[in-house]
Amino acid sequence: MAMIKQIPTSELKPGMYVVRLNLNEKSSQEGIVPDISVVETLISQGITHVSIDTEQGINASESNDKPAEETSRLLKQPTTSMEEEFSQAKGKHQEAQGLVQQAMTLAASGKHIDIAELSSMSDFFIGSVYRNQNALACLCRIRDQDAYLMEHSVNVSILMAILGKELQLPEKKLHECVLGALFHDIGKILVPSGILNKPGKLTDDEFNTIKSHPTRGKEILEQHGGISEVALNVVYQHHERMDGRGYPLKLNGSEISLEGCMASTVDVYDAITADRCYHKGMSPSAGLKKLLEWSGDHLNVEMVHHFIKAIGVYPTGSVVELDRGRLGIVLEQNILSPSKPIVRIIYSMNNNCYITPEEIDLSHQSGNISIVRPVSAKQYGIKVEDFVG
Repeated sequence: MAMIKQIPTSELKPGMYVVRLNLNEKSSQEGIVPDISVVETLISQGITHVSIDTEQGINASESNDKPAEETSRLLKQPTTSMEEEFSQAKGKHQEAQGLVQQAMTLAASGKHIDIAELSSMSDFFIGSVYRNQNALACLCRIRDQDAYLMEHSVNVSILMAILGKELQLPEKKLHECVLGALFHDIGKILVPSGILNKPGKLTDDEFNTIKSHPTRGKEILEQHGGISEVALNVVYQHHERMDGRGYPLKLNGSEISLEGCMASTVDVYDAITADRCYHKGMSPSAGLKKLLEWSGDHLNVEMVHHFIKAIGVYPTGSVVELDRGRLGIVLEQNILSPSKPIVRIIYSMNNNCYITPEEIDLSHQSGNISIVRPVSAKQYGIKVEDFVG
């Protein structure tokens, strides 16, 4: 009798017998895994989990020919170049903002929302993140303050995909998390813009109106149907906090779902690193420090650590100071050397001017160049979009 077991694709090894690929149940590929290149191919296709027959092939617990941490790195290795993925992702990032805006406009007038289009966009985000997450991660750093609500929804969705990849979520749950993130702030369409964009301190009544948006968002989506419980949890729980001081349910600790903990982490990070009418956004590295500071009481500690591991110590698209008084933009992460990303050097602090761009992999250069500290792009008037893609 067949003994079927589902395992993360990163744990798949030569000698195992694959009976079904769990990618929306569209594939019927089956057979013995001959070598590790097959695993790499499956991962590049965005397949996060597979089912194996332990009677026809080796069991996951029996195979120790490759350390687990080495195999799991395959999930993080880009399978397309940054340039190639960026060219695809840039248009989709813009298109997704339009879809979110359309959904909010329809919701405000009580009309039907086309869930299918945003569901398809969620699939693209997941596939792009598995091919080369640096492209979408970098696009999250290119902002337009006037389009905050749409950009924020899209960015939170992308960051959920990146975090879900790190957590090796099953394909179906990952899709539901990413889709839920696209809708997570849809309830704000029913909050008066004067309150949403108020530069001064909110009154108690105004803050209570703001705090109603997760409930309103959940109600909007429930009326349309076709949204999973996981996606609804993302919408309903992204402002819950570990100490029970969040809203709207005042859940605490283990009462908050996994997807709720994920959503609160990425939502806070994107919000505090964005310019708003009432505050200036932090640098990505400063934002990560804040997440660590707030973990425990407000945010789930383990989730914050997973998120930092997922996006890197120096997130893609951030600006860093290097030796010899030069500034560079982080282009790609190095999986084996998180503190030594691939950087595009663009600016001389000594001469206060831009220089001919030079791309350097800090983990493979002989000049012993290293990062001194992260800096604010705004401080030097650097527009990331001018130097990527």
